[in-house]
Amino acid sequence: MMKMNVFVQGNPDLKPETSLNFDVGVEAENNHGTSAKLTYFHNSFKYLINVLSATTRTPGMPMIINVVSKYQNIDKATIQGVEAEVKQKLGGFFNLRGTYTYTDAVDGNNARLEGRDRHKFSLQLSYDNPGDGWSASLWSDWHLDYWASDSTGTKKSNSTNVLNFVANKKLGESCSAYFGVDNIMDKKDANDYTVFGL
Repeated sequence: MMKMNVFVQGNPDLKPETSLNFDVGVEAENNHGTSAKLTYFHNSFKYLINVLSATTRTPGMPMIINVVSKYQNIDKATIQGVEAEVKQKLGGFFNLRGTYTYTDAVDGNNARLEGRDRHKFSLQLSYDNPGDGWSASLWSDWHLDYWASDSTGTKKSNSTNVLNFVANKKLGESCSAYFGVDNIMDKKDANDYTVFGL
């Protein structure tokens, strides 16, 4: 048994975040329903707004975990990387899509930024039928070398995968309804609470 409380504190000293961003990519497709894309991205930040979190645990039944988050500025930061995507049409309104993203996120002292993956893989099976207005997606995200602080405040690398599902129904020209489940398998991180806030 466990109870989690999340508190978000304001910060009146925050400065406006500014950034200079660019990306470049190439795309290709063939006559067999296969397409691919490769993109390089680079983002330079001044006064990046980031979230600093501290976690405390109180033993008992249930155990109480308090997460206190506060927004802060990071004077300089760079987030850059490469994203690759391959998509295949399967027929019958189905598509299969795979992506991989490598991200290098550091501050002005070349220290890693928290709350970001170094590697992320995603595999998605999707259905889209414009005729009856139904669409749905089932996808799994693999988070590798996710950099964050544990319950003791120690920064460490964590890895896991999360399975998600969402279904949409178009009800008219300007109305639709959807149903979704995040983290279907209820994956936990090393501190036994649900991964990545899901």
